[in-house]
Amino acid sequence: MRTYLSDPPIRRGIIDGAMVAAVVAVVLYLSEVVYPKPSTESDSDPEYLRQLLLAYGLLLLFLLAVGVHARWRGRSLLAGIKGGVAAGVTITMIVFVATAFIDNAFLSIVSQQHDKRVAFERSGLGSMRLFLNLQGLVGLVVLLPGSALIGGAVSGIGGMLGGPLTRRRATSP
Repeated sequence: MRTYLSDPPIRRGIIDGAMVAAVVAVVLYLSEVVYPKPSTESDSDPEYLRQLLLAYGLLLLFLLAVGVHARWRGRSLLAGIKGGVAAGVTITMIVFVATAFIDNAFLSIVSQQHDKRVAFERSGLGSMRLFLNLQGLVGLVVLLPGSALIGGAVSGIGGMLGGPLTRRRATSP
């Protein structure tokens, strides 16, 4: 682990990813617990789909910026990719932990959501808590490699766009 943390692009990706994940965790808490949507509304309603598309767009812009930032730290094309993989994995892990905490600590509120009730009824499981935790674990298994791949690809593009951060000396005639 020490080897990874000593690599500036990876360290930068972890730090940047943790900052974004903290924001996402707060938004999750606010949207799931403090201001939950009515139990009759679905995640697939148009206003929620627009919000989700906006969130994905912001995440892609963030990953491009991570690639630029990591490239400046590592001064190689691979730096952007390494920073993006680290950011993607960090975001996924922190959001998974935050979601598991919210789902378990505030089960009485979370279990009122329309989509979760419908999916739970179709699952055939006897416990909403078990359903939410299994759903989270399956999601983690699918999302972790995907977030590493997407993070690396998008940040790699950011690294290419950012180019090396070099200072040119002024030449005197």
